[in-house]
Amino acid sequence: MNFSIENLGKIKKVDFELNKLTVICGQNNTNKTYLTYSLYSFFSYMKDSKYSLSSLGEKFQTLFKTYSVKISLDEIISAIEHSIINDFTKNLPAYLAIRNELAEGIVFKTSMIRDGIDRKAGFDYTGRISETEQFTYTKDQGSNDITIVYSKMDLGNSKETSKKELSDKGYILTLEQHLKVIFDKELFKFIPFPHISSVERTGIAVFENELEIQDSLSILFGGSRRGSKNGENKIYSYPLAVTDNIKSVKNYEALSKSKSKLSSERPDIIEYLSSIINGYFTTNDKKGTTYTPKGSLKDLSLIESSSSIRSLLDLSMYVSHLADKDQILIIDEPEMNLHPENQRKLARLIAMLVDYGIYVLVTTHSDFITRELSLLIMLSDTERQNRLLENNFLREEGYEIKYSIPASYTNVYSICSEHNESFVKKEIVSNDDGFNITSFESTIDKMNNVYSLLL
Repeated sequence: MNFSIENLGKIKKVDFELNKLTVICGQNNTNKTYLTYSLYSFFSYMKDSKYSLSSLGEKFQTLFKTYSVKISLDEIISAIEHSIINDFTKNLPAYLAIRNELAEGIVFKTSMIRDGIDRKAGFDYTGRISETEQFTYTKDQGSNDITIVYSKMDLGNSKETSKKELSDKGYILTLEQHLKVIFDKELFKFIPFPHISSVERTGIAVFENELEIQDSLSILFGGSRRGSKNGENKIYSYPLAVTDNIKSVKNYEALSKSKSKLSSERPDIIEYLSSIINGYFTTNDKKGTTYTPKGSLKDLSLIESSSSIRSLLDLSMYVSHLADKDQILIIDEPEMNLHPENQRKLARLIAMLVDYGIYVLVTTHSDFITRELSLLIMLSDTERQNRLLENNFLREEGYEIKYSIPASYTNVYSICSEHNESFVKKEIVSNDDGFNITSFESTIDKMNNVYSLLL
């Protein structure tokens, strides 16, 4: 999944590819969050079918005149790419909850739609408009065209009237809605369902009841809550990623009533996550979400629980109740409030999620997480796996072959800032050496030099 973004805050241009595991590291205030939230917003935009097919207007008019039309897959791709450029990009500042001038001249491009569309798919659908009217959508396997036919039972002498009625906006909207449902089911199955665990997750967990999310269309891009200052009514906007994170927290009770596919298929992942949390979460309408430590009969409210527990809550709910293959999980600063040992364990959990089939995007400042991921990449080498089996210390440290992750699955990017401009560098990743984070290594080298001088 290739993306290109220009003029995103301090990031003048970035070309990058999302892999099964993508790690973004860098200095503070380099707009990593803008980048991460932009990606989340895009996946949400596609999965919620917010894109427009308005550039197919001439094709729709042909349908209205002749009652049948063929639309090629390339025309569909162009229509969606046109919408991304003219709709998604235009509204990206609102998705990020930033002023327009901070994203002036922004350009967002992706080859994902063109590269990933299933051209071999074949289907035949009928969409009712009324008791007597319907659209049929047909595509033969391997064909590059979708045929749309409008039909009406017993048209009689009212054919011209029907054409006029068919031209109404309501019919066009129905046609677009039908097509989007079909595209999502048949052509764009490769687009992953996104879930984000934002850096604001600990505050969201604690102040869930104080946070208001209005679902009106007027705040579709980002959500808002109203407050009062000096008698004036002021709107405080949240980025879409944070808004959706708040909504997911508010939905914990309903979510907790079902188990994820991952829970059934990989109970070892659930067990490993429980070892990091050292307990379990419970959600009900009376107490809300509570945490029960292992070996204890008393549950704790989130206020009574440690900051590390609040930090892990959203990840736990996702893994236990929502996770499935071919989704994308975005974790902003997974190391937040965690001891280095738990940061290492969390890196292994990430590797297990990738192995299960979930795309994972991580932004981190943690040298412990990146070093652990690097070691797990090195562990994918067969010779090192044999070494693991022979070395007691490695096994005592908890390393297992199931935590390994190939270099081919991993892309790592560093972001640094110079003269108020951010630059993105793709790091080398190999099974032999894992990877190094340039900005981390330079800081560590400086500290080692200071240490040696003070000895």
